[in-house]
Amino acid sequence: MATVYLAMRSYLYSMLSVLVAPGCQAESTPAPPGSDSGLPAQWLGDWQISSVHVDGETSRRLHYQHDDPRLVGRRVQVRPTEITFGTPEHDRCREPSVRRETLEAQALIASNLPGSTARSPAGFGLPVPDSARLNVAWISCSAGSAGPEGTPAAAASDWWFQAGAKLYLRGYDGTILALSSVREGARAQPSFDCAKAQSPTEQALCGSPELAAYDQSIATAFASRLQFLAEIEDREGAEKLRVAQRAWRKTRDACGTRSDCLTREMEARLEVLAEPRDD
Repeated sequence: MATVYLAMRSYLYSMLSVLVAPGCQAESTPAPPGSDSGLPAQWLGDWQISSVHVDGETSRRLHYQHDDPRLVGRRVQVRPTEITFGTPEHDRCREPSVRRETLEAQALIASNLPGSTARSPAGFGLPVPDSARLNVAWISCSAGSAGPEGTPAAAASDWWFQAGAKLYLRGYDGTILALSSVREGARAQPSFDCAKAQSPTEQALCGSPELAAYDQSIATAFASRLQFLAEIEDREGAEKLRVAQRAWRKTRDACGTRSDCLTREMEARLEVLAEPRDD
């Protein structure tokens, strides 16, 4: 009985170990499709992108920017057999499997972000020391990707690691996404006071944390665009933006309470508000 107890305890500790740990050796190999993925138990659940980190030293135009409103607030669902992303790419990793490896933070950043100029966590604004030993999970999928950056043919091309309460993973175009766990029963927090919600659409936004996060993102992107136009003293452009925003709200409100329609309209508006600008 003692032998069985020790074996079970060893297994539980391996599954629940925190993924920023000193001196661990590379472990595990990708699990075959349909078997236990090996995803740490503390990763399973719903997450939300809380910040977007980009190469602060690059001179090229990136598709996504620091704390890009198209990404901040989007949901990531981690399940044993599937990881789904609420990002604009709507990527999905089916039957994820994990290979673990311990790397210094600087080595991970310098070697595994193709096209980036920054060679350290600080270059991406990450709160992780260069010498931190990261227990990195390389995730491969039978279909899709978990970065989202890789392809099914590029096995274990997507890396994740945990630092404190947050998960960090490689995203599109050299971004690093920070995820925060979504608290069960979390209240929706749109850009307006839900006590004053009147239309069916406003009530729908107040009833869904995901839709409310989209509303917050649009408010942030709209305010940022207006500020930019004010800085370059483009009053005509600012007025056109306000008119377009009012027209878009009517289109959005025509969705009523249909979440798929609201999501589609808000995603499309975010893409327009995030168009590259000459600054």
